[in-house]
Amino acid sequence: EPLEALAAGRDCGFTLRLAEDLAISAKARVARSDAGSLALDFTSIEEESFPHLLRLVQLHYGDAEAIERELSEPAFKP
Repeated sequence: EPLEALAAGRDCGFTLRLAEDLAISAKARVARSDAGSLALDFTSIEEESFPHLLRLVQLHYGDAEAIERELSEPAFKP
């Protein structure tokens, strides 16, 4: 059973330290939470954190061009 603080729908903030002087800071809403995983919908991110998050996603996804294509398209239709 997930911790109450990490229950779906809850707002949270976090800092992910990548190195002593390098971190990603953002605000998010918990989309899903269980004993083995956590899914977040980002609601805002520090401007200086975004390039670090982007690079982290590119490295783990393995297809940086696909990430760039997805980011070039609007996330929502008006």
